[in-house]
Amino acid sequence: YGGFYGSEIHRDEREPDFHVVYLDGDIGVPDDHSDNSYHVLNGSSTDATAVLDGFRIIHGNANTTAINDYRHGGGMYINQGCTVTATNDSDVYNNTATIAGGGAYVLGTFNGVENLSDIYENSAPNGGGMAVPGGIVNLNTSDMYLNEATAANGKGGGIYLTAGGALTMTNSAYIYYLNQAYDGAGVYADNSTVTMESNSIFRDNIASNNGGALYLTNNSMLISHSGRIGQAGVGLENEAILGAGI
Repeated sequence: YGGFYGSEIHRDEREPDFHVVYLDGDIGVPDDHSDNSYHVLNGSSTDATAVLDGFRIIHGNANTTAINDYRHGGGMYINQGCTVTATNDSDVYNNTATIAGGGAYVLGTFNGVENLSDIYENSAPNGGGMAVPGGIVNLNTSDMYLNEATAANGKGGGIYLTAGGALTMTNSAYIYYLNQAYDGAGVYADNSTVTMESNSIFRDNIASNNGGALYLTNNSMLISHSGRIGQAGVGLENEAILGAGI
C-alpha cells in the first residue's frame, strides 16, 4: 500500500494522489535509462489477491539482449497463471521494452480498477502500452493514452493482443488521446477478442497506416454492448489511412 504521509492511524486515511509513492526502475546512473530495471514489477508468483494500491510504476526498460523475457514488459511482467490488480491511483507510465509491452507484458491477468489507475506514455516496437499474448486484460474505468508502438510497422500503440488474448473494457474505460502505431493505434488484435461494455470508448487514436481505433485480424472478434468507437467533437476522431475506426 502506498500513499501514506506518516501520520495516519488507519489505512483509509491515505491520499495516494497527494503523497505519491514510486516504484522506480531508475536504479543505476540517475536519468540514464540504459541501466534501468528490466521489469519494475515481476508478477511471476501472484494470485488474485495481489493488489497494487497507491503506487506509480515508472522507468522500467526491458532492454537486455541476453534473456528473451527481459526484452518484454518494462513496467510489469505478469506471468502465465498470475494476476495483478492496479487500483487507487496506481499508474504505469514512462516504461519501455525492446520487443513488446513497454508498460506491461501480460501472459496472465491484469485488472485496472478505478479511473486514476492508468497506463500511459509507454513505448515498445509493438504494444507500446501492453502486449498480451494469450493473457487477459480487464480495464474497469482504467484508461490508456499516449502510448506508442515505435517500429516502422508497429502494431498496437495501446495494446497488442495475440494468441487468444482478451481485452474487456467496462464502466467508461477509455483507450484514447494519441495512442500511436502503424496499424491498430488503440488496439491491434490477432486471433483475440475485444469486449466493450458500459460506455467504454476508443477515440483520438492515430494509426499511420490502418485501424485508427482497432485493427482486427485472423478471426479476432469485437463484442460491444454500449461501447463507442469515436466521439463527437473536433479533435476526438480516430485517424488512419484505411479504417479510422476499425
